[in-house]
Amino acid sequence: MATSYTLTKSALEQLRKDHHQLRTQLQALAPSIIRASRRTPMRDDLLIGKATEAVAGRSGANLSSGSFTVQELSGAGVLTDTARSHTVFNIGEEDISSGDYFPLERDYKSSRWVARKPAAGGGGGGGTADVVYVKAQEYWQHGVNYPSAGGGMGWVGVKKCDRDGTGETGAEFDVYLPVPENTDPNVITGQVFAAVEITDQSDSATSYAAVSDVSDAPIGTVRMITGNAPTAAQGWAAMDGAQDDTKTASGTSINMAGRVPLAGTPGTAAGTVSPSATTSSTTPDTVTTSSVAAAVSISGASANTSTVETGIESTDSESAGTITATSESLNHDSAGPDMTDVVTEVTDDGFDHTHSLTDPGHQHEVTVSVTGTADAHTHTVPGDPHTHDIEHQATMTLSFIERIDNSNYA
Repeated sequence: MATSYTLTKSALEQLRKDHHQLRTQLQALAPSIIRASRRTPMRDDLLIGKATEAVAGRSGANLSSGSFTVQELSGAGVLTDTARSHTVFNIGEEDISSGDYFPLERDYKSSRWVARKPAAGGGGGGGTADVVYVKAQEYWQHGVNYPSAGGGMGWVGVKKCDRDGTGETGAEFDVYLPVPENTDPNVITGQVFAAVEITDQSDSATSYAAVSDVSDAPIGTVRMITGNAPTAAQGWAAMDGAQDDTKTASGTSINMAGRVPLAGTPGTAAGTVSPSATTSSTTPDTVTTSSVAAAVSISGASANTSTVETGIESTDSESAGTITATSESLNHDSAGPDMTDVVTEVTDDGFDHTHSLTDPGHQHEVTVSVTGTADAHTHTVPGDPHTHDIEHQATMTLSFIERIDNSNYA
């Protein structure tokens, strides 16, 4: 209802008082109007706090509380503890650890202080996921069945570390090893890979899972590998008849050396491969020979016989003289018969006469044996134009290997 004023001195004084009161009331109402329209928080409705104890996450509608000290933020971005504390309720699903810093908000209805920790993985709340490098402390593990055979997810015990495997820190914990269908994990002691903390959808529990590729062929897979006596990779073993006993569960001990796989009834032996024979050949080249202690026989060498004197009988009382016959064997071709010339000399003591001597023919054979050592020498054997088939000696092998169960499962 409007107030009327009479233009008198007292009326003007009253008007001045009323105007002052109206202005005061307008000034008092202004903060409330701004706060209602712009939602500007009141003083101490938003603080920064530091947890002085661990506070469990929310379980359904039930909240846990703990003590937080209020922090003062300087213009240089430094937090200082004010020693003023509040009891704060944890409305998030994640546990709050002692020493963690969080924004503290006041609930308008109850005037209670609340805080929340972002959920791992940022499930709809804009939180952050904890991605870390880890180092395996053992060989991977699995349940009764392999993952490729319908078993559950494998896992391995790890510790957090730097990307090069150094700086291991904290207690050992398990990391699950998700792999594609029809494959099995392959993680050995000392292996470094990345893992992330993930929240279950049903109970909000968290666990770590590998985000690096740790999958391999299913256990029992057979492959072939080439090389000069190649070494199989981790989780694989050569099929040479010997088990890889460095793990708790090994391969089949099937020996595939020099064999080929054949389809057949289980229990039968694998097929064999016979080695090919090397082709022989004659080389039309220089051949070096040597001879030691060679015996040589020589026939038909020059030789002289002795001189024989024969007396001549006579009716005369005096000696009729002597006849000297000298024979010589002459050099000739060893392929022909030996020839001997007979020279007859007659000494006449008192009368001249001659005697005719007839040689019916004969030969002499002289044999000389010589023993010696032949010098080293070579013989060149000429050959006709021809070709040789030379079998190549392989310097690489083609070996069977199999994927073994290299887990810690016994």
